[in-house]
Amino acid sequence: MPRKADELDVAQQEGQAGAPALQRLVRLDVKQVTPRLTVVEGGRVVYLGSNRFKTVTWPGSILLKPVMDSMGKLRVLKEVTIVGNHNYDFVKFSDAGELIEAKLHEDADPDLNGRPFSPCEHPEHLRLFLRQKNSEGGADFEVLIPEPYHRFMEEYVRRKERFRTQVEHDFKDSGGITARHSVLGVA
Repeated sequence: MPRKADELDVAQQEGQAGAPALQRLVRLDVKQVTPRLTVVEGGRVVYLGSNRFKTVTWPGSILLKPVMDSMGKLRVLKEVTIVGNHNYDFVKFSDAGELIEAKLHEDADPDLNGRPFSPCEHPEHLRLFLRQKNSEGGADFEVLIPEPYHRFMEEYVRRKERFRTQVEHDFKDSGGITARHSVLGVA
């Protein structure tokens, strides 16, 4: 005859022969398991193409949250979010046709010097810019990040690309999800 639940619990707690030990269960909070992406402060994307009116829009943005620190000073915290869209503008001429010097990248590399750039701190956007190709199959953008973020971005891109290729492999003939789908809904 089966035992009642309270008798089973007592038997397990007492460690009787053949009875598995009780495991303590804890409540899982979705906020604890939701991945939080690091804001890549100082990231830049340099446009290598020739389109004078180049703009790119990606889903997701950087949310700015004003907070008071312990000293009473107002600080702004940046948080990566999937809400909204972010527009990246690579136009280097004003409406009057004048060159906008502040939008030109200055670098010792002659391939990048004088090219239009846009600040980019969203790691998924940086990854998407890395994947962009021109009509000849070459890179359309050069992604530049500060050295302290290099390892984080390498691991992030590697993980996302592994997931993308696995999805492509698993569903290539399904007509459903393809490699053009990602967490943010774009390739």
